[in-house]
Order: sequence, then structure tokens, then C-alpha cells
Amino acid sequence: MSVTIAENVRENIDNNELDKLNQFNDNPGYGGQQIMVKVAGVKLSIAHVTFGKGQAHVSIFYRRDGDEFQIFGVGKHDGKKDGKTLYEALWDGHGARRIAVQIQ
Repeated sequence: MSVTIAENVRENIDNNELDKLNQFNDNPGYGGQQIMVKVAGVKLSIAHVTFGKGQAHVSIFYRRDGDEFQIFGVGKHDGKKDGKTLYEALWDGHGARRIAVQIQ
């Protein structure tokens, strides 16, 4: 199985996020759940899995195609908006800034 990660995400993650990505790489997709999210005004179908608890948790957003995993975003819970869970995440194509990812 191969795991690729968006370049801007890989370049800007912190040490805790890197640790959780390494856990994902050890067993990609384990425990993942398919969800709909809204990112920068666009709805996407994507999988996600969360590692850790409390302040140390990290959610990884990815797509799977056979044995290939492509990571689009890495982030943390950031409350709720209109009753829907929000994440603040580094996301493919958005440089070093973290953007809102909302579960649909």
C-alpha cells in the first residue's frame, strides 16, 4: 500500500500531526469513515480517521483507490457551525494556512 500526502500539507504539519500521520502510514485506512465535507465552498466525498484524544487528537482526510491512499488534509476539531462539526485543517492546494472543513 502506498500513501501520498499533499505537498503543502506535508511541509506545514506540526510534530504531533507528523506522529499521527506516521501511525496512519503504519496501517492506512484502519477505522476510516466515508463522509461528506464542505471545503472552500465545495462539497466533497472523502474518508477520515482520527488519532489521539483531547488536545493531541488529529483527523486525517483522505481518498482510497485500491491500495493507494491520498491524503488531502490534516487538522483538528474546531467546534460546530449550524450544528455541524468543524475542523481547522491544512488542505491540499491551500498553502500553509489552515482552512475550515465542515462535515455535511
